[in-house]
Amino acid sequence: MGDKFIQMMARRLKENLHSDAVISRQGGDEFVVLLKNLPHIHAIEGITVQVNRVMAKPIKILNREYRLSVSIGTSIFPDHGHEADVLMMRADQAMYLAKETKSGIQQYQNGMSKSLSRKMLLEQYLHRAIENQELYLEYQPIIDVQTQQIIGLEALLRWKHPMLGHISPGEFIQIAEESELILNLSDWVLFTVCRQRQCWMEQGLPPFYISINVPARQIHQDHFIETIKRALNQYSLPADFLKIEITERTAMTNVEKTLSTMRELQEYGVDIILDDFGIGYSSISYLVQYPFNTIKIDKSFIQNLTHNANQKSVCRSLVAMGKNLGMNVVAEGVEEREQYHYLSSIGCDKMQGYYFSKPISNDLVEHFSRQSFVLQ
Repeated sequence: MGDKFIQMMARRLKENLHSDAVISRQGGDEFVVLLKNLPHIHAIEGITVQVNRVMAKPIKILNREYRLSVSIGTSIFPDHGHEADVLMMRADQAMYLAKETKSGIQQYQNGMSKSLSRKMLLEQYLHRAIENQELYLEYQPIIDVQTQQIIGLEALLRWKHPMLGHISPGEFIQIAEESELILNLSDWVLFTVCRQRQCWMEQGLPPFYISINVPARQIHQDHFIETIKRALNQYSLPADFLKIEITERTAMTNVEKTLSTMRELQEYGVDIILDDFGIGYSSISYLVQYPFNTIKIDKSFIQNLTHNANQKSVCRSLVAMGKNLGMNVVAEGVEEREQYHYLSSIGCDKMQGYYFSKPISNDLVEHFSRQSFVLQ
């Protein structure tokens, strides 16, 4: 349905702008419009008001009526810049201020970036992060403590902005999830992981899997399964080299669609991991209903494990539940030797955390994957 909205918006723009206007979709729900040969600087005001009015008209799809709001930012050559990149950036800043202030339409003014909140600035910068090559991945090993070998890696998205430095994933991923950006980031992670795993396969590294975190908006896309297959085929990867991690919240959203997607992926050979198990609101019946092969016990249950008897009881129950359902159980956030020993004693033989390794770069994966972990 989202694609239909975009197509209708594009059609409205084309029908209501001059024939020599250049219209470009920039990804997600953003369009850039280049207007040439305007008679005077104030002409753009009337055009943006007209566009705003046209876009606000109701849309009918499948006998239901929808109303959309738009935010418009403008910049003018040569008043606001002489280069295309500068003009687009300043129109972008004006658009984000229009969005933040809910004014609808905003023309760029000098110093406007100082008026934007950090959240809006990050959202603006995040739109350019992929093309500017500011994103990268780190990988945290998942250890089989019985064999003392790496069996998998979790891919973790990182962002280093040239001016702001390292941005916390907890901050920028939340911002991305509030817009179409999360889909662009998720696709970038998927294809980057598959490309990197192919490189490691060609280098003869052990057959460990890589897991990626998939948000609800991505797994509910109609073409999500085809995107997964395309990424694996493009890099000639076996399906079991990739695993999908979803949270309980994602699993409980659009249940019928999620179940259908998970079953089709598993038939193709891609396993699904239930992440952050224990902190959500799923019931045992859901756990049985969903085709999970692996559950990850949330790190909040591990943190105070050695000092809290109740925490130990909960962990023991979660491990036993997973084992009795025939699932692999991974403990996240293992940082201390005492935690490792207790988890081992209750039958949890797969773990992840700083006790074994912090997230590492591509270069270090080869070294780590070829060695055994001497656990004490």
